[in-house]
Amino acid sequence: MLQVVVCLAVDRRGWPVAWEIFPGNTADRCAFAAMVAKLRERFRIGRVCVVADRGMIARDTLAYLTGHDSPWDYILGCRLRTALSVRDGVLADPRPFRRLADGLAVKEVHIGARRYVVCRNPIEAERDARMREGIIDRLRATLRHGLLMPE
Repeated sequence: MLQVVVCLAVDRRGWPVAWEIFPGNTADRCAFAAMVAKLRERFRIGRVCVVADRGMIARDTLAYLTGHDSPWDYILGCRLRTALSVRDGVLADPRPFRRLADGLAVKEVHIGARRYVVCRNPIEAERDARMREGIIDRLRATLRHGLLMPE
């Protein structure tokens, strides 16, 4: 299967204005830096907001985003349960969530200079619960029959 990395730049309305496609083994930070360089050549940009998935979170990437000549605004998805600062600080925050009209629940948590926005989606939570229950049911059935397979 062919894998690629797609970098997409959109305007304030969400319309695509530029894109680049890189080989699938291109590191996110390298693709990001190349994309920003191309955008700076093509457009006169002063402010950039990077939106990326949790794969982009690494110390060198955060250092690049925060330490550049003109710091970037950024929104990065993160691993909720494995990032200690998120698990122990953000998820443990006792403040209530605010309900939105579409059923989502959100809250904002500040830890040091970082701002976290936590979003709960009840539809996704139900789907995840069903998937976990299915896994547990299959494990129980396997254990009942003594058919635990080695990895």
